[in-house]
Amino acid sequence: MGAHAAEPLAFFESKVRPLLVEHCVKCHGGEKTKGGLRLTHRAGWETGGESGPALVPGQPDASLLIKAVRYRDDDLAMPPERKLGDAQIAVLEEWVRLGAPDPREAAPAVESKSKALTVEEGKKFWAWQPVAKPAVPVVKDTAWPRNDVDRFVLAEMEARGLKPGPDAAPAALTRRLHFTLTGLPPSPEDSQIINLKSQIQNLLASPRFAERFASHWLDVARFAESSGGGRTLLFKDSWRYRDYVAAAFQEDSPFDQFLREQIAGDLLPFESNAQRERQIVATAFLALGPTNYEEQDKQQLRFDIIDEQLDTIGKALMGQTIGCARCHDHKFDPIPQRDYYALAGIFASTRTLHNYTDNVARWIDAPLPVSTEEEVTFAAHDVKVSAQSKAVEALRAQKPDGAEKTDPELKEALRKLAELRKSARPRPLAMSVRDDEKPSGTEIRVRGLVHQKGALVPRGMLTVAGAAPAIPDNRSGRLQLAQWLASPAHPLTARVYVNRIWCWLTGEGLVRSVDNFGVTGDRPTHPALLDWLAARFMEEGWSTKWLVREITSSRTWSLAAAAPGTADPDNRWLTHAHRRRLDAGQLRDSILAAAGTLDLTVGGPNIRGAGEIDANDTASQNVEYGYVFKDTRRSLYTPAFRNRRHELFETFDFADINATAGRRHTSTVAPQALFMMNHPFVHEQARKASERLLASNESSAARLDRAFLITLGRLPSDAERAAMMPALSQEDAWPHAFVALFGCADFRYLE
Repeated sequence: MGAHAAEPLAFFESKVRPLLVEHCVKCHGGEKTKGGLRLTHRAGWETGGESGPALVPGQPDASLLIKAVRYRDDDLAMPPERKLGDAQIAVLEEWVRLGAPDPREAAPAVESKSKALTVEEGKKFWAWQPVAKPAVPVVKDTAWPRNDVDRFVLAEMEARGLKPGPDAAPAALTRRLHFTLTGLPPSPEDSQIINLKSQIQNLLASPRFAERFASHWLDVARFAESSGGGRTLLFKDSWRYRDYVAAAFQEDSPFDQFLREQIAGDLLPFESNAQRERQIVATAFLALGPTNYEEQDKQQLRFDIIDEQLDTIGKALMGQTIGCARCHDHKFDPIPQRDYYALAGIFASTRTLHNYTDNVARWIDAPLPVSTEEEVTFAAHDVKVSAQSKAVEALRAQKPDGAEKTDPELKEALRKLAELRKSARPRPLAMSVRDDEKPSGTEIRVRGLVHQKGALVPRGMLTVAGAAPAIPDNRSGRLQLAQWLASPAHPLTARVYVNRIWCWLTGEGLVRSVDNFGVTGDRPTHPALLDWLAARFMEEGWSTKWLVREITSSRTWSLAAAAPGTADPDNRWLTHAHRRRLDAGQLRDSILAAAGTLDLTVGGPNIRGAGEIDANDTASQNVEYGYVFKDTRRSLYTPAFRNRRHELFETFDFADINATAGRRHTSTVAPQALFMMNHPFVHEQARKASERLLASNESSAARLDRAFLITLGRLPSDAERAAMMPALSQEDAWPHAFVALFGCADFRYLE
C-alpha cells in the first residue's frame, strides 16, 4: 500500500461505510437487491445493477449513485423515503472524487478473517513499543559526519554500500535554508552562507520562523476561518488560535506543554491573565473542525463532532486512524471499537456546542480574562444595561399591549436601552470548549449509528498503550488525556512530532506516511535515528528549536539535491537532498517579496468586514463567498475559508483544511503554468517589481543581476544573460522579464 493510501481508506471507514449501512444496504445489501445493485462490497458497485456500474471513480458527475442521491431525476432518486442531507451527499461526492477507495474486497458471505492486530500483537508493533535511545553508531568514514544525525544516516548508507552525494552549492543552500526556516527567500545580500550555524540561529530567532512553522501546524490542526458547507458560518475569532500557534513557535514553547494546552488548556492552572488567555485560546484546536451547524438531528451532530475531534487527535498527535473504529473494531490497527468509545466518552463529556436544541447550533465563545480596570468597566456597563432593562419591563407592565409604537415614554426607554447595548465595548472572545456538568461514559454505537446504542463504556484511553491515568467521576477526562499524550512514556507522541519536523525540513518523513504510523502506513527508513531524535528531543525539554538546529546543522541536510546516480533513486537512504517545489504560501510570499509589497505585520484579525457582522448569522456566508483577496500580508494571514481560497492556493495544492494534513501533496498540472503566465496578481506584482528595480540608478546588466538574485537567489548564467539582455533596453520589457522569472522552474523549486 502506498504512502498515502491509508488516508482515503480512513475516510471510507469513518464517513462512507456508516452512511451506506444506514441509508443504502437495506435495499442494496441482501440476496435480493433492488435493481440488482449491491453496495456491500467493491465488486457490487463496480458491476452495478440493471443500469450498469454505480460509480465512475474520480468522476462524481458521471456516477449513477451520485446522480441518484442528488434527487435531480424523478426516475433516479435514492434513498426513496427522503433525500440525504447536503453534508451526507458531499461525503459521497468526495469519496468518488478520491477514486472510490473501498477495502471491502469480498462479499459479506465470504469475507476473510480480519487482518487487524490484536491489542497484544499491537504492543509488539514498532510504533507502539516504548521509545528507546539507541547508541550512536560507529561509521567507517569518520571525516564525513558533522553530528550524530549524520552518523545514523551514514551507517545506513555504509550497510548498503552507498555513499553520500556532494554538498549543496552555497547559494542553493542559503536559499534552501531561508525558505525552509522562514518560508521567504534570502535577500540579495544574504545569497551566500558564511556561517551555517550562525544563520540558523538568526533565522530561528526571527518572527518569520514562527510564522512558517505555524503554517505547518495549522495544516495539521485543520485550521480554518469558516465552518464550510453550503451555508457556511464565519469563525471570526479563530485568528486568536493562529496567533497562539505562532507565538508558541516564537517562544519555543515545549511541545508537551503546547499539546496539553490545546487538549485541556481551560482545565490547566494559571498564574496570570495572559497565561489563562493563552490556554483558553489554545483549546480552539478542538472546535475548528468542519461542522454542519444546521444538522437537525442534534445527537448526530454531537457525535459527528466527537468523531472529527478523535480523528484529528489520532492523526495529528499519534499518527493513528482512530476514526476507523467508530463502526467496528479497526480493520488493521490494534484499536477495538470499545477503545474508540472510551475516548468518545471524554468528548461526550465535553461541550463543544453552546446549544444543542436550536435550529442552527453554534460553537462556544469563551470570554477571555481582562485586567481589573477593564472588568470594572464591563461590570459597570452591565449594571447600566440591567437597570435600563428593568425600567423597560416595568413600563411595559404598566402599559397596554402595543404601547411600543404609540407610547413616547416607553419608546424613549427602549431607545436608551438600544443605545446602551450598542455602546458596549465587546468583550474579547475565543472559540473554546468546556467540561459538561454531568460527565459520564457513553455507549458503543452499533455500526456507528448514533441512535443504536450498545454497551456503556467507561471513559479511557487506547489499551494498546498500557496503563493510563484514572479519570475522576466529576471530570471529562480531557486533562488526563492530555497528560497521557504528553507523557515521555507515550510511544507515539514524540516520534510523530519528530517525524513531522523532519518532513517539514527535508520534504519527506523518516516515516513517509506522516499522519499514519499504523499497519497500513510506511515503516521508518531509519528507525534508530527516529528513536534517537525522539529521545533527545524529550531530554532537551521538547524544544522544537533544538530539534530544528540539530537537523539543519547536519551534513545530511546540506547535501545537494541532484541524485548521485541510480543506487538510491527514491532517496530512501538520504544520499542526497529531496528536490522540492515551493508550496502555495511560499510562492505567493516570494512574489510579493520580489515586488517589495510584502506586508510583514504580525498577527491580529485579518478578514475585512468580519468585525461588523454576527458570525453566527448565516448571512455571514456573504463575506466568504464574495471575498476579494487584496491583502499583501504573509499567506499565513490570508483568510482560510473552507469554501473559497485564494486562486493561487487553489492552483498550487494548498492543504485540505477539512482534515489533518501533515504533508501537502504536490501536483504538476497545466493550470499552474497558465496561472503564472496570465493571472492579474502575477502581472501586478511583476509591474511593481520592475518599478522597484528601475528606481535604482544602475545599468541594465546590474539590474538583471539583481532581478535574478531577488527571484532565484543566484546570478544569471551566460546563456540566460545573452538571451535576455537584448530585450531589456526598453523599460516596458522589465515587467515581462519578471513574469518570465516567476514562471520558471528555478523560481518554483528548491535545489
